[in-house]
Amino acid sequence: MLPDPSFLGMMNAMRSLSVSVCGLLASSIAMAQTAVGPAQPELPAVGEELTYAVDFAGVVGAYLKLKVGEGPAAQPGSRVLTAYIASTPMVQQVWRIRDKIMALYLPGEGRTAATRLWEDENGRRLFREETYEANRVSVSERRAEGSRTFEVAAEQPVLDVFSTLFELRRRPLVEGSVEKARVYISRKVYEVDAKITREPLEYRGSEVPAIKVAPALKHKGKTVSDVRFCLWFSDDEQRKPLRIEADISYGKLAGTLLPANEITAAAPATPGPAGSEATATAE
Repeated sequence: MLPDPSFLGMMNAMRSLSVSVCGLLASSIAMAQTAVGPAQPELPAVGEELTYAVDFAGVVGAYLKLKVGEGPAAQPGSRVLTAYIASTPMVQQVWRIRDKIMALYLPGEGRTAATRLWEDENGRRLFREETYEANRVSVSERRAEGSRTFEVAAEQPVLDVFSTLFELRRRPLVEGSVEKARVYISRKVYEVDAKITREPLEYRGSEVPAIKVAPALKHKGKTVSDVRFCLWFSDDEQRKPLRIEADISYGKLAGTLLPANEITAAAPATPGPAGSEATATAE
């Protein structure tokens, strides 16, 4: 029996948003922030792992795991951020998702240097490389239908979605401030204004102190009004991204950070996608 087209649409939206939602929600990084805030880690800690249960209408449909690795020796202080995205066993019956994304993040420069994507969805495979250059993002894609390259104008510094998440954790976030950022997502560069507030968050059955980040997105000067996102960080020196929410045409999509003792075999492991596994690097 063929799956309901509306259900497939929902699953596709869930997959796309699970890739981009973290960066969109975290894209409030302060590009020129000087206010004093809690002490923050100087760099993402090598070996840190964050795993999210991504749910739609209360049903977990995918897991997202983020890992921090040490970058190449030629770029001291750099970090390789690796994200694994996999649909749950129930959803895999109609939409099998098994994606891997890598980003080379330069904390000392507050920017992304390069990204790589291995996408495997119901047998459809795509490999994409993005290089962040002085005034553009250069993209190369390979898939069964053929290959292509293109460029997107982008004034530096620019962050990819996952580097943005970690960069934001390193910055002071002042109550009532509006933070600015420039983020590259899916062939577009977004200018972001994000309002910072503090409020309790209902997190896994109890209220915890949290920092709320509510971004407003602009593309080429025009406000993007058809997407709404919110992100909550723990209000402490760790700034753990606890909760992510996005309103989409199908309803509310949300990602919740799982405590280490609740991560089970259902969460994505660290499989290697077909083809090269070389670490993302920049020239």
